[in-house]
Amino acid sequence: MNARQMIEYFSDAVKNASGKLIIPDLLQGEPLEKIRAFLMSENPFKKNTKNPLIPEAGAPLRQPDIKSAINKLQNELDYFFEAYQKDPKITIRNSFFSELNYAMNVQLLRKHAASFEAVWD
Repeated sequence: MNARQMIEYFSDAVKNASGKLIIPDLLQGEPLEKIRAFLMSENPFKKNTKNPLIPEAGAPLRQPDIKSAINKLQNELDYFFEAYQKDPKITIRNSFFSELNYAMNVQLLRKHAASFEAVWD
């Protein structure tokens, strides 16, 4: 993925964490308690972890430029925090990790951000 694709992917991850983007369940293989333990750990995603929702070449770009992609991401982050501020007890269904509360969604977004940082190092 290039930088703009990463920003747009992260924007989608934030939309999913706020409940604005519903993605079909992809839970498979590992027991939920095992994947939840990974989620809440400080262990990063493995390098080059494949997401079956993203084509090998990366998702098609939707924003006209990187500045627009960053602005869209900021809007999604604002919405995410507002949604949990309005109702701190909501849970959002995640395709891989099932129902997530605020702390779990923040942790998942941290893991996404860290995986992008590793690409740029």
